[in-house]
Amino acid sequence: DDLLQIYDVNSKNKTNLTIKKFERLLPNLFVYASDETDDLTPLIEFIKDMDLNRKELPYILFLLVFTTIITIIMINFNNQIGVYCSDVYVYLLNSLNFAGIDLGSHSPLYLSPVICFCTSLLFRLGYVDITAIYIVTGVFAIFGMVGFYLLLRYRFNKLLSLTGAILLFSLSLNLLWLANGTLDIPAVGLTVW
Repeated sequence: DDLLQIYDVNSKNKTNLTIKKFERLLPNLFVYASDETDDLTPLIEFIKDMDLNRKELPYILFLLVFTTIITIIMINFNNQIGVYCSDVYVYLLNSLNFAGIDLGSHSPLYLSPVICFCTSLLFRLGYVDITAIYIVTGVFAIFGMVGFYLLLRYRFNKLLSLTGAILLFSLSLNLLWLANGTLDIPAVGLTVW
């Protein structure tokens, strides 16, 4: 039989094995490797690094309630004034294509498909309206603000992190583009994560 030379990292020894013996040990190696790795280990390490605990929950809930209220107000505002950026129509056309509704027009599918795909899910549920893209971009904005809070929380205390997230969310430039169907605020939200 051919001999394999195996180097054991733990003991720093070299071992000679026959191929048949190695094939018998191979299933055990995979069992040990899968036992050592845990899918939740990076998440647990992240939570430990940030010192997240139950005391953090009121801050996150306050941020969620605050951002949700502002987002609902901005969705209603954008419904009243209508679309003021023509890109929204291209995103809606892409969303209709993703939903399987063919209008006989070819939209440029080179645009970011994430928002369009999420909007198409609402279209498939039967809610075909311009408000659907407002809702999707608003949800991504809320998601981004929670991510920004957690990013700040990595270096600052709870109160400073909450203040920074609220400050970013309520800047006039962000409010102008919040939940209006464009990709600007959702892109920032996804970038934070």
